[in-house]
Amino acid sequence: MSLHAELSPAALMQLERQRRVSSLLSLAAAILTIVLIGLLLGLLLIPRVIDEAPTIVTYESSMEEDTDLEPEKVRTRTEVKPASPSAMMNRVIVSQSLSAVSIPVTDVEVDTPSIDFGTADFGAGWGSAHEFGGGGGAGGFGTTKKMMGTIAGYLYDFKKRSSGQPLRSYDAKVASHFTDPVQSLHRSKYSSSSLRRHFRAPQDLYLRYVAIPYASASDGPKFFKAEKEVEPTGWIAHYRGRVLAPKDGTFRFVGGADDYLSVMVNREFQLVATWPDILDEVTVRGANARKQPGRKGPFADTPLIHGEWFTVKKGQELDVAITLGERPGGKVGFMLMIEEKGADYRTARDGGPVLPPFALGTLADEDKQALRSFPGWEWELENVPVFTALPY
Repeated sequence: MSLHAELSPAALMQLERQRRVSSLLSLAAAILTIVLIGLLLGLLLIPRVIDEAPTIVTYESSMEEDTDLEPEKVRTRTEVKPASPSAMMNRVIVSQSLSAVSIPVTDVEVDTPSIDFGTADFGAGWGSAHEFGGGGGAGGFGTTKKMMGTIAGYLYDFKKRSSGQPLRSYDAKVASHFTDPVQSLHRSKYSSSSLRRHFRAPQDLYLRYVAIPYASASDGPKFFKAEKEVEPTGWIAHYRGRVLAPKDGTFRFVGGADDYLSVMVNREFQLVATWPDILDEVTVRGANARKQPGRKGPFADTPLIHGEWFTVKKGQELDVAITLGERPGGKVGFMLMIEEKGADYRTARDGGPVLPPFALGTLADEDKQALRSFPGWEWELENVPVFTALPY
């Protein structure tokens, strides 16, 4: 006989309730598991976007100062320049028009000036036509207006340090106190660092050609508006710029100076012309600065000096530097001409050729008239090769 146990109605209801709760919990757990799996898959499959700030890298080049090759020496030899005849100074009025030139392909490497005389010191960009001046000249030591067909320059004082502090040892009567700094500048080829040794007047001037009749040595500082800061002894005016050769040809510079004139082309000296008592001290080897037998310039006993021949191509870009200087004071005078090899020039009274000025802009009629009145000298004014100055 078998026995069977039967649950009561209340127990059956309790069992059914527990079964329903278990089913709901199982369903909830299944749903939660699915959600969690979805979130994990989302994190794994969806790429993360990371914003990163760009890294900026800058580079700075190091600029090395030019170095002078030899220290300056001071000698005690005393020399006095003979007195110069006085004469009125004629101002040279110049044109600002340019001759047609071709665009060059530069084939000469030149240290950028620099040219303290290059980019920063001479200002940036061209002004308006009004700023070029309405027929104003760039004669004498130059004009304060930035004009077409000019190169720019500054006045430097050998008697002061760059800070403006006077050098107590400087004696204008001692020739070496002028020639020693000039020799140092020659060795450095008028580098920016060498020029910075000396006090520089703040005013820059713009020069078209060199034709300065005899005048007071104080006119140099006056032109540069530095007559209060610079006494009329022991100074130089250094001009520099880039020019275009007007034609294929071989040329040389011819000039005279009371007291000092030098010309460099592409950082090579082509002419050094001075008062006779300092010529041997500042002549540059390789420049072939030499006298023309029997020819003197218009400045008392100053001989004409002929430089070395150099050859250019039409449209060639050249770096040109011109320096004028005064040693003991008194009178100053400067002239710079250009001679083309093989050209047919008229003959002057002294038997030499009549040469044109070294011009950086086309000469207008008033310029030619002013040069015709230059005391004691005759210029070629029709056949003038214009080495056109480029914009700054």
